[in-house]
Amino acid sequence: MSITQRAEQGVRPLPPGAYYSAKLLGVMLYNKLSFRKHVELAQKRSTKAVLALSRIAALPTHICGDYSSLAVPRMDYALPVWYMSVSSNEHTRRAGTVWIAKTIGKVQRHAARLIIGALRTTATDVLDFHANLLPVHIRLNRSAFNAGVRLASLPLSNPIRGIMHRCHRVPRYRRLTIHHLLAAFPVLRCDFETIDPLVLTARPPENALTGQIAASKELHEGNGGSCAQRRTLHLHGWLEGGVGTAAVAMRGNDVKAHRVLHLGSLEEHTVFESEVVGAILALDIISGTPPSITAISSTPKAQPAQHFIAAFHAAHRYLLRTRSTLRIRLHWVPAHIDIAGNEAVDARAKEATLGAYSPLTTRYKTLETPLPISKSAALAAGSAAFKERWNTEWKA
Repeated sequence: MSITQRAEQGVRPLPPGAYYSAKLLGVMLYNKLSFRKHVELAQKRSTKAVLALSRIAALPTHICGDYSSLAVPRMDYALPVWYMSVSSNEHTRRAGTVWIAKTIGKVQRHAARLIIGALRTTATDVLDFHANLLPVHIRLNRSAFNAGVRLASLPLSNPIRGIMHRCHRVPRYRRLTIHHLLAAFPVLRCDFETIDPLVLTARPPENALTGQIAASKELHEGNGGSCAQRRTLHLHGWLEGGVGTAAVAMRGNDVKAHRVLHLGSLEEHTVFESEVVGAILALDIISGTPPSITAISSTPKAQPAQHFIAAFHAAHRYLLRTRSTLRIRLHWVPAHIDIAGNEAVDARAKEATLGAYSPLTTRYKTLETPLPISKSAALAAGSAAFKERWNTEWKA
């Protein structure tokens, strides 16, 4: 069969050529079971973006921000699919896709020279240090880790969540890309919180849960003074070697009841979680004592500590069934202000960071089971660990 339009004129027909690569969801697939074509495409895209930045007359700090927001996303697209984290050991060779790090490193070297205006003969590690850019292999590892944390916090309705669970056991041979990701970062095999955008929490009735943040310290002192002789609840989260939270019930300057709870380490939980759990402890005090005023104000949405916020609203709705006149109002309390309740709850929160625990009146399943790792805390801990690794490699 001839595929030419002028076969009758004696033109020799050309056989149809075979394509050895194809693009699927933005990733180049190669018939030799490698991602070399996609790495070349990522290098081409990012180089084009860096060359465009070189035509902009801007300060070095602005160029650094533009590089991080424009060129880096072009390089890191679908990174866990085609990149295996590079691990370095003092006594062994580096493992992982080192050649990808070297290829992408050429683009970052060009960007670093553009940011600080260095000579062509300047060493790459010196360029990264003065441009305040993570070495390319550490930056790629951090991007892969962040992507793994996002995958670990997916809801059960997402099909990738089931794949992540089945890949917790890493085989010796025939590994998937998720296997390599979990082998490089074992913390991803732990239980993470689930952030589900489809979970809808019913909003409380009007005026049942309100919040107030004073514009200044003087205005808050005026509002706080009017509440000094009433029953109030104070809650606080604390970070000092661990994450703890506490809630106390005050009548004037006397502590009537208190609840403390230890959440875990700094690498697993955040201050935001401790504040929300403190609000749940405050509701537990309300359920065992006469009605009081507590402090919490959160909008139900897909965000970290979503399960704690849902537990708080569930406990709040349960209280409203028996105490329909209950009104909860939030007052922001600035630090270092002479309020007896604030100082009392600070002392209890410090005890909670050391592992203190007080029994609860109501059973909360969310607080009884082992608490899942916070997505925000994992990302923050990972970022600090990668910076520490950079510091170690720089000193070595």
